[in-house]
Amino acid sequence: MTEASLQVQTTQNALTTTQHEMRHLQARNEVLTRHNCALAMRASQAPLQKAHAIDKALAHTAIQSKQRDTFSLKEKNVIMDEVRDMICELVAKHDVPVSSVQDIICTVASCLRKTVDGSISIRSIRHVVQEAEVAAEVQVVDEIMQVDGVTLSGDGMSHKNINYQSHHIMYTSRHGAGITCFAGIQHEVNHMSETQLQGWKDMIHKMCTVYNECMVGNVAEVADPRELVTKVKGMLTDHAEDQKKLVCLFREWKEACEREVWGEQALATLPPDDVVALLWQMTDGAIVAAGGIDITKTTRRVSKILFDFSLKHNLVTSHLGQIQATLATTEMACFSMWGQCISHPYFRAVRNFLENILDLGPLHEQLIAHIKKLIDNVELIFGTDATYETVAFDGQPFERPEAFYIIQCIAQNTTKYPHLRSLFVAFLEGALETLIHFCREFAANGVIVHTSPETRKLARMNTMNDTNEGALGTLRVSMRRAP
Repeated sequence: MTEASLQVQTTQNALTTTQHEMRHLQARNEVLTRHNCALAMRASQAPLQKAHAIDKALAHTAIQSKQRDTFSLKEKNVIMDEVRDMICELVAKHDVPVSSVQDIICTVASCLRKTVDGSISIRSIRHVVQEAEVAAEVQVVDEIMQVDGVTLSGDGMSHKNINYQSHHIMYTSRHGAGITCFAGIQHEVNHMSETQLQGWKDMIHKMCTVYNECMVGNVAEVADPRELVTKVKGMLTDHAEDQKKLVCLFREWKEACEREVWGEQALATLPPDDVVALLWQMTDGAIVAAGGIDITKTTRRVSKILFDFSLKHNLVTSHLGQIQATLATTEMACFSMWGQCISHPYFRAVRNFLENILDLGPLHEQLIAHIKKLIDNVELIFGTDATYETVAFDGQPFERPEAFYIIQCIAQNTTKYPHLRSLFVAFLEGALETLIHFCREFAANGVIVHTSPETRKLARMNTMNDTNEGALGTLRVSMRRAP
């Protein structure tokens, strides 16, 4: 091949390469052109998009601001859970009348610069409170069924000749925390022990009935009132005679429930033929005991049995002595000195003791020893060098120090008040005798000392009956405000 042919071939190859590069550049140019057009169109639409984004942000901010400034009572026409909780708090805890709940919510919201969205009728508020009561009863029964022991406490009052009885149930949770549950306040026709026992029966039966109606079928056990009674390990009451009788009656009821539960458990293990034979045997025995098959004799016998049974309920009447209208200065001094040296320090010690009342035995022993020390040397109180460190039971400053020092000045006038020391010693001796009587459960030979820590834990009770007294006080104030 000649040199000219080589040059032609080379030139053709170069031309081909150049054409390929040109086509590539043209394609690239077209792509850039379309991209530039898109950018130009986007740039032209940017002000509109910016304005739309600003409007959207402002609308969203307005919605959030409205939500922050609005308190909704309902969601899809259903009262929200947090509103239900608030209603229950207002009515049950803060004693707000049902008719005033809506107004109070609106008033508080106005102070917080919020607008209330929606309204709740008085009927709905009542339904919410009733549903909360049912839920509380179901929860209490469910928790009691999971523990091994509970204790009961109660207190009563009379308002406008109507008797009211407060009930609380206490137990130790599975986590070791002491739980106190309010079981309601009931009307009672009188203050007899039998009536109070019937109040406990009605309350426990009602709670179990509500639980069974709400929970049975939801993988829950049936709540038997008798089984709940068998878990009662103690009752917190005062030392009044009606309360002592109430404890005895409750113990009899508990023993009867235990026998029934154990009997049913025993019958469940017997073959059906043995159960039928046993029932026939008991039926024959009941017929013979009633006087045989003769209808007349049977009726008379049953009537006599019922009459004799009714006679066994003797009426309990409490006779309260009239309190003297005035007390002598010496007697007032004794009462005041008792309060400064014994009562207030003892109450402070008991209130600061947040554990089980069954563990107060050592404290009562210290109290008895302190009173004996004052009886042996009354000058510890009336001497000029007396101080709260040696006189007060807990060694803390007096509740009313001015009263203590005024009585000390009176005690120095032995001519006008010659019997102050001897009267106060007699006062201490009488109080000591009563205190020992009240604390006999905590004595060295008492029942509490010989119980194990596990048993005392099952029978946990508060050191004070403030829960029932507070509930009755709240009820009295409520009825005074809204009769």
